[in-house]
Amino acid sequence: MPYASPALELMSEAAAQKERPEQNWRKKRCLKRTKEDFREAMRALRDAVQAIARRYTLPPNWFNYLTQMLIYDKIIMPRGKLWKRYGPLHVYAPPKEYILALKILAGRDQDLTDCRILLPQTHIRTRQQAQRVLNRYILPEAQQDEAETIASSLDVLFGSEREREP
Repeated sequence: MPYASPALELMSEAAAQKERPEQNWRKKRCLKRTKEDFREAMRALRDAVQAIARRYTLPPNWFNYLTQMLIYDKIIMPRGKLWKRYGPLHVYAPPKEYILALKILAGRDQDLTDCRILLPQTHIRTRQQAQRVLNRYILPEAQQDEAETIASSLDVLFGSEREREP
């Protein structure tokens, strides 16, 4: 089962607490999540993103949560590492290898530029190592659907497979 973002869980719990203040945190964690819980969490996330954008004068699309929702069934989302706390909001950062896999999957010029920055910060030095990272985080069906983009990204980052053939 894909991993749910701790920030989304926190916002969903905050929304649930407004509706059911008599329940404690442990009881809320055991409640089955419903579609309405998800919608409420998405509304809370949208509101939080907009508030942060206003406060720090960021462009409205600074946090592209819609992209995450669109690829949610194509990836295996890892647990992040706690990066910062802003009161009840806990912000988690995913592993660099996960970010690298998503950027290889996207394959846009800016993503490949980001990959060149990320690669030295990881232990990934070969095309095969990058493929293992893709296999860890990107589901097989998504890799098949995006095979051309992935191959092109890997060619740019590690050289063409044809160049390596004798």
